[in-house]
Amino acid sequence: MTQAGSTNSESPSLVAGGAVRDITPPVPSFLYGYPSVSRHSTGVHDPLECNALWIESGGNATLLLANDLIYVGRALVARVRERICAKLPINKDGILISATHTHSGPVVVKCVADDRNRAVPEPDAEYLGDVEDAMVAAATEAYASRVPAEAGWTLAAAPGIGTNRHHIDGPSDLEVPILAIRGAAHRRLIGLSLIATMHPTVLHEDSLLVSGDFLGIARQQIRERLGASLPVLVHVGACGDQSPRHVVRANTFAEAERIATCLSAPVCEATDRVEWSSTPRIATASDVVELKIRDLPSVASATALLEEATNVLNQRSADGADRASVRTSECDVFGAQSTLQLAKLDAAGELRRRVEDSRLAEVMVMRIGSRRIIAWPGEWFVEFQKAIRSRFPDCHIITMANGELQGYVVTEEAARKRWYEAGNAVFDSPSTRDAVLALTESLLHRGVP
Repeated sequence: MTQAGSTNSESPSLVAGGAVRDITPPVPSFLYGYPSVSRHSTGVHDPLECNALWIESGGNATLLLANDLIYVGRALVARVRERICAKLPINKDGILISATHTHSGPVVVKCVADDRNRAVPEPDAEYLGDVEDAMVAAATEAYASRVPAEAGWTLAAAPGIGTNRHHIDGPSDLEVPILAIRGAAHRRLIGLSLIATMHPTVLHEDSLLVSGDFLGIARQQIRERLGASLPVLVHVGACGDQSPRHVVRANTFAEAERIATCLSAPVCEATDRVEWSSTPRIATASDVVELKIRDLPSVASATALLEEATNVLNQRSADGADRASVRTSECDVFGAQSTLQLAKLDAAGELRRRVEDSRLAEVMVMRIGSRRIIAWPGEWFVEFQKAIRSRFPDCHIITMANGELQGYVVTEEAARKRWYEAGNAVFDSPSTRDAVLALTESLLHRGVP
């Protein structure tokens, strides 16, 4: 287990700063998130951003970097941390780097399951270099802009942003934790960090504009009410089985704006309820676990599973099933396609080598004042988040953080019913769940109590 060291500051009082950097890719760019289609941008609806927040108190510092990307790979995280630590007084264990998981942005990680679709290009090295530079620049500016500050937490409820993807009344967590920072002198906000446990997938594969989806639009709406240049860090919780699918009226930007309002309005209202502190305790701890690749079927069995999923989709379409049910079946076909591709790589002895960079999963715990943040890589079902929060109610989970797992961590039900997420999983969900949850509890008890 590693823990963040002290900064050069010895003052117990809080200082904080924020910054924003544009990470919008050039147009045209391949838009990643629906790899079953060839999809290139024709313009930009809303810019993609890196938002940064530096928080320092009692000689300890932490840095949050939230990025409008579908993933942040471990190699990118490592490079950004190394460069920031060389410039600023912070240890790498105090730096949390997350992705909003937008499906209307560029390819940033080569996922092995995408080998089935040759339309998906390799990540653009020049763009990744620009993103890396932007993260470092945002961190540097946030540090340089530090002022005496106050921090506090509040909670909002956003029931209109979506539901459980598979069961409209199934498990969900629509509480939105909000960390607010304001200047001690002028009492104006200098940064917000919020967590929404929902897939940003209002927009589908027919949308050809770069966008942060409803999460990016909600950030713009928050700025319209709270400050045009306010750094607003948006993270996602354990949203692996959470989706707007059952609440959207269409997959359009107008609908993304409506769903965004269901998030931005309660967030803005909740900022009036913050309990402020000028001396919040800050501490971080992190460690890694090694993951096991899931047991895959033979190529023949995987082919049969794909045929079965395709037949179900065709039947539902022929029967005139509702839009959400058809979309669920479409996704199940995508999952079966992924399983077939993984099975082929496994049979060829290539799979382990191809996912080596994702096999070490980092777990981070971060205390900021009265609450703690838990950061996990990958796409987790909400049931795991709820299990942790039932035991540690002062904790909030950020996923898509400090690396990626090439897919999902799913429940036994998802595996048994061969849902999309289970088909798209690379690593064994039961052992991943057990190892990550055990390490999380250890860090909560021993690392950051």
